Amino acid sequence: MIPGQMVGGIEFKMYAAGATTPYYSVKLSNWKVSSVQQGLSVGGPLTEQISFSSDNIGFKDWINNLGFSFNTVTNVIGPY
Repeated sequence: MIPGQMVGGIEFKMYAAGATTPYYSVKLSNWKVSSVQQGLSVGGPLTEQISFSSDNIGFKDWINNLGFSFNTVTNVIGPY
């Protein structure tokens, strides 16, 4: 992935152990990687930090069937 290149969408779903339905999810639409940093110290682990920005961020509570999205460009709240 190239920093600054827009990507369509991605959704992260969080599940309890053994569950088939997520308890919540976060959806990013029209997002891009802002920066990527990697580090390595002698005898230490390789680390990587990725920063990103998104035009639209959504959150859904699957247990209570509640959700919303927020458009960071227009500052409008909408459906998930």
